[in-house]
Amino acid sequence: SIIVARGGEGGEGTATLKGKKKGATRRGPQGGERGKVHLTLEIVADVALVGVPNVGKSTFLAAVTRAKPRIADYPFTTVVPNLGTWIPPLSGRKRDAEQGEDQAAGSTGLVLCDVP
Repeated sequence: SIIVARGGEGGEGTATLKGKKKGATRRGPQGGERGKVHLTLEIVADVALVGVPNVGKSTFLAAVTRAKPRIADYPFTTVVPNLGTWIPPLSGRKRDAEQGEDQAAGSTGLVLCDVP
């Protein structure tokens, strides 16, 4: 982990800042650091869908993932790569009955890429 900015001393709470006629004031805690951070998320696809135009690459990506690629009936509709995450169905894997969470979540999915 990395610390980007240190926090302040803590606020006074909205009950102490609230006036009779107005809501809580917009004054925050004193101290702390402020700044702008530019983060770039880079994802490398596990599977690339490559083929000739109009063979259903974007349709397949939309069918097996939650991606919403642009689909049309003319060639070269895909201008930029579209990414989607395929997560296998729950059948065949153990499920924690108390928490209702999949024990293998986050480790078994594939990132699919529709390459133009």
